[in-house]
Amino acid sequence: MNEKLERIFHLRERGTDPKTEILAGITIFLTCVYIVAVNPAILGAAGMDMKALFWASALSAAIACIWVGLWANLPFAMGPAMGLNAYFAYYVCNTLGLPWQNALGCVAISGTTFMLLSIFKVQQKIVDAMPECIKHSIGAGIGFFIAFSGLTQAGIVVHSPDTLLTLGDLANPGALLALIGIFFTAVLVIRGVKGAILIGVLAVTILGVFIKDPVTGAAYTILPTQLIAFDNPAQALAPTFGQLTLRGMFTGPPEMILGIVFAIISFLFVDLFDSIGVL
Repeated sequence: MNEKLERIFHLRERGTDPKTEILAGITIFLTCVYIVAVNPAILGAAGMDMKALFWASALSAAIACIWVGLWANLPFAMGPAMGLNAYFAYYVCNTLGLPWQNALGCVAISGTTFMLLSIFKVQQKIVDAMPECIKHSIGAGIGFFIAFSGLTQAGIVVHSPDTLLTLGDLANPGALLALIGIFFTAVLVIRGVKGAILIGVLAVTILGVFIKDPVTGAAYTILPTQLIAFDNPAQALAPTFGQLTLRGMFTGPPEMILGIVFAIISFLFVDLFDSIGVL
């Protein structure tokens, strides 16, 4: 088996081995899998079916990750991105008033344009022309956004009408649990412990079983009633699958059409610079 993996992935040439790759893969999965819950929660505000969104998020990420691993032989996790989902639901659908079926059309147009820019090497020229500091700052910005989302969800930072942002109630068990996880993981990373992030995630998950939310009385880590559950993917995806349409997108008043054009451009530019920063 090791020899077969070596032929496919050239592990020794890259200074790694199956054990390291498995540990890294599990770590990436546990740090990224939140998106299959968060993405449906955000896009559900646009009126889309939550179960269909869950399946679409999970399947698209699985297909993309496997494809990049086998075809490009690169250890890059691919999946729905935070940020654009909120823009899709709260601005394009709820503020601009575009039906989610048409909003998917905007995403399709921007995605097709992004693919063409990659095929014709335009994206590569943009990357080559960008200063290194800008490339690193994009990655840092994405990291700050994800960290800010986590700190907000944990209640460590909250909205303030005076300063926009302020510290939350750090005596709250949920905030304390998150802080313990952050500091514990940071210590492991600083000490060079292999699998530090994975250990940190698992430790907080286990602690969450015994610590309860004072508001709801439920544990922060809710154990599932069963380990494996099966859905018919075709039935689960049916409410959203194939519903994308361009019909009627550009037939409204001029300000509406202009808003749609800007939405498509926004999707494209965020995708473009997101990918540059992440890579």
